[in-house]
Amino acid sequence: MIRFIFFFFLFLNSLTSFSQDVIHTAILPNSMFIASASLQRMDIFSGFTYQKNFNRIDVGASFNLGLRSTFGAQQLYSQFGSYLTIPLIQQGAKKRDFSFGPMLGVHASFLNIGNKLRQYDILLGYSMYCGRTKGNLKFFHQAGLGPFAEYFRTSTNTLVQSYTLNYHLIIGLAYAIY
Repeated sequence: MIRFIFFFFLFLNSLTSFSQDVIHTAILPNSMFIASASLQRMDIFSGFTYQKNFNRIDVGASFNLGLRSTFGAQQLYSQFGSYLTIPLIQQGAKKRDFSFGPMLGVHASFLNIGNKLRQYDILLGYSMYCGRTKGNLKFFHQAGLGPFAEYFRTSTNTLVQSYTLNYHLIIGLAYAIY
């Protein structure tokens, strides 16, 4: 009988007490500054991104310059973008941080050659970052695919519209702020 009471209280104690694993107690970054390079259908872009975490959703805003057009052809080719990521896998461990989830991004690009060329795309893909917990530098990666729209006026002032698919492959180095 005494054994039964002992094991019964031991069982009740296991239901009412808990302990937290080290994996779940680590703090993940609140925001990140990211320097990145992006391979796209129209050009290779390089620029900066700011990402902020809002209660389980990462929101980012970016500014990029097209390298071939801006520096090769001496035409300013700017791109503004924004994205939302829902980190489905988010882990802060004792030695490493890791985050992975689906991403929805929107970009607008402008190239000033004669009549202005405007390009817009919507991307669906994934976003991830990983790095050491104690360090502030993280590896950053995004990839996406989606519709692409291009608008410009010809020399006879007729509007030309083109629609196709675009892809983004982005790699970068992020500085995390906790």
